[in-house]
Formats: sequence, structure tokens, C-alpha cells
Amino acid sequence: MDKKRYFFDKYNTIRTMGAKKWVAVAFVVLAFSLWIGVIAIGIERGSQYADEKVHVRQINRFFKGNFDIMSGLTTIPGYHLTIFSISKVLGTHSVAQYRIISLMLSLISIGVFFLIAKKMGSRYPIEKTLQFIFLPIVFFYFPFVYTDIFSLLIVLI
Repeated sequence: MDKKRYFFDKYNTIRTMGAKKWVAVAFVVLAFSLWIGVIAIGIERGSQYADEKVHVRQINRFFKGNFDIMSGLTTIPGYHLTIFSISKVLGTHSVAQYRIISLMLSLISIGVFFLIAKKMGSRYPIEKTLQFIFLPIVFFYFPFVYTDIFSLLIVLI
């Protein structure tokens, strides 16, 4: 058989870097589409998920000029101040806006993770980054007003 017809080589890696990049792009587009879908459904329903309520209340307090830490908030409000500051610069504030800002910060964490994987000399930084994106305990937090991915970004930096 002609070796050129095989998509994988003997080490079970994708033969061409071009194909690997397209597969990675396809997965990232899929993930981003799912995250935007979650944001859109939240806008349509006007609902907040689980702990989002606490974080949204803290951010809204900042907009009212109250910079006291709300009782029941279990984290230092660095995430909340960041979302508040970016939202203030953009001139609007709503749960949908907070989610979009949170998603953008999450996308930065993906880029930082990829750069760290490359800098550490990983043979497969693209695959490692996809594993990071689709890690079940992380994947679902990207579009929400949660502190988890932002905290991870700060640790990675």
C-alpha cells in the first residue's frame, strides 16, 4: 500500500502540521460556538446559573459605588473588580456583558496555556491546549460569570 494514503504515521501522529492545525481550529470553533450558545440561551431566558448570582450581585454593587465585600462571597473580589472595570470602560453592564467579558478572559487563558506548553518544549502543544479547553471540570466554566477560569489565568501568568 502507498504510505501517502495513511492519515497517521507509525507513531500515531497526524502526518502534516497543516491537517493538525485545521483539526485544532475546528475543535476551537466548536467550543466557541457552544459557549456563545450558552450565553445566547442565558440572554433569552434572562437567567443566571448557580453561583453566578453571587458574582453578579458583587459586580453590580461596584457599579452602585459600594466597594464593600458582600457577605457570602467566598473569594477575594479581584475577578469582580476586573469584570467591573472592563464593563465600565465598555459603557454597559448586564449579565450577558459580564459573560462575554468572562469568555474573552477565558480565551486569553487558552492562549497563555498554549504559549506555556510551547515554552516547556512540549512535542504536542496544540493537543495539550485542546485537552485544556475540553477538560470537563474546566470546559463548562468558560462562558459563565465564575471566578475559576480567571483564577487559573492569573496562576498561569
